[in-house]
Amino acid sequence: MKKILLTGASGFFGRSVIDSLKHNSDNFECFCVYHSKPLKTSEKKFHWMQCDLLNKEKTEQLINNVKPSHLVHLAWHVPPQKFWTAEENIDWLHASINLFQTFGKNDGQVFVGAGTLAEYDWSSGTIDEATTPLKPNTLYGQCKKSLCDVLISLRNTHYPQIKIIWPRIGYFFGPDEPKEKIMSKLIYSIQNELPIDLASHNFIRPYAHVKYFGEIMHKLLINDGIGDAVFNMSCSNSYSLKEIVDFIQTKLNKNTRENLNNYNAYPSLPISLSVQTGYLKNIPGLEIADSFFDDLETMMGNNNEGF
Repeated sequence: MKKILLTGASGFFGRSVIDSLKHNSDNFECFCVYHSKPLKTSEKKFHWMQCDLLNKEKTEQLINNVKPSHLVHLAWHVPPQKFWTAEENIDWLHASINLFQTFGKNDGQVFVGAGTLAEYDWSSGTIDEATTPLKPNTLYGQCKKSLCDVLISLRNTHYPQIKIIWPRIGYFFGPDEPKEKIMSKLIYSIQNELPIDLASHNFIRPYAHVKYFGEIMHKLLINDGIGDAVFNMSCSNSYSLKEIVDFIQTKLNKNTRENLNNYNAYPSLPISLSVQTGYLKNIPGLEIADSFFDDLETMMGNNNEGF
């Protein structure tokens, strides 16, 4: 039986993994680690455990007690916009290395990390798994890249039994996301006819619904035939802020003033970013569907009362 330990379980991405695992009939237990507030789940396969992962002793005690076969590590310091340069990235780099080492010492088998597209050099405007250099331009991106490098080196020299899966995560949106994230901010502002600050109409990013993140992570966990993998976790279609704003205004039948060049979307360059997703396209069932506007409309409908 798989024993899955999921850190960051009550967070935006963690909830999507749990939602997908709920529909899995495989024989597994999931130990959901949270810091301050657990989710309410009635399924007996999910066990909620509080732990401060920045505390080395408590982390080691957690792993020693659970002895997970699979570890999905999503926890990190990610307050919207602030996380790019926060010194807490260093703390989480050290804590994540300790988590991995303790997992390895307890005969852990599969480690699924949470990389980021920010590990790459963005200067060309295109991110390709095979050709784009790894040259982070933020402290967040550098710490994630360093973590991946250290974990692979540790595995190769000390824990050869561990399979490492490292998705470099892109731009996701969906229910219960932090209200500061772009989709929630746009919907709220347009619904209430408030001015919206935009970096540019031509600010383009590959946005996708978070449900696809959960589905892919679920499939990676249950598919024992997948080996080591480092890949882009993103949709391959990009959308401009103008397209998104126009769509929301049309669906809500609202108009609002747009303040251009008045929003610091850090990192703001390049204005247009596209992502190649060769790995996902080559494995049946993993490619993210091109359903952005349908998913955005569903989110608007589900959250309309909250706005």
